[in-house]
Amino acid sequence: MVRKMLINLAVICFLSILFMTALPIANATLNGSVIYGSPDSGQMSTAEAQATSSGCSSIRYYFSVNNQYIYLQNYCGSNTNYNTVYSVANYMTTYPYDWATVFYKGDSHFLQPYQSPNTYGHNIYWLYSDVYNGGLSDHIWDEVLGQYTSTGVYHFAFLWTCSMANEIGGINGIDIYGMAPAWLHTTNLQLDSYNNPDYTGKCYIGFQAYSKPWTDYTGYYSYTYQTFGTMFYYYATGA
Repeated sequence: MVRKMLINLAVICFLSILFMTALPIANATLNGSVIYGSPDSGQMSTAEAQATSSGCSSIRYYFSVNNQYIYLQNYCGSNTNYNTVYSVANYMTTYPYDWATVFYKGDSHFLQPYQSPNTYGHNIYWLYSDVYNGGLSDHIWDEVLGQYTSTGVYHFAFLWTCSMANEIGGINGIDIYGMAPAWLHTTNLQLDSYNNPDYTGKCYIGFQAYSKPWTDYTGYYSYTYQTFGTMFYYYATGA
């Protein structure tokens, strides 16, 4: 399995082939998988929100088929908030679990260096909570999240959202930036693991810049990107 992928739409069609056998080989004693989605954040159309909710339910079902995950939750909806995300990450780390995955479908944003209120000399990133009241504290921040993933329990993270794979990011003590190190707690990554895999057992999949809405058509028959996202997990889990 590759350690991490940072992908754009040019290579997205190859992912199910590359990762087809990755998730079923997780054989540690305690495995966990969490699905998040923010359909009610105010950032999606009604149709996109419905596609997000139903797609997350499908992904959860595919994970359940082979009974490999002791902790398996679909938190798409109101439970996709900073409190739940941080608490579950902390639970996975302190219990401790041996192997965990995370999926997120929603919206995101980043601030450039010294762009208020960013006081750092690097970008900082966040994911939207499902219920967004307009405050910065509502977001799921990379730096805060990284404090709860210090054991590296998350081995696979797939964030279907914009710009969360623009860069690898970094770890400097408690200063953690970028969603890849925030989830996987490592920066020993490559920007193009599709062409140059390292086979070390961790994988991050995200988008550079724009992520396609799930209601958009792929151009392949009548399939939408929701079909791609859910069928990726159908093959990855061996369902």
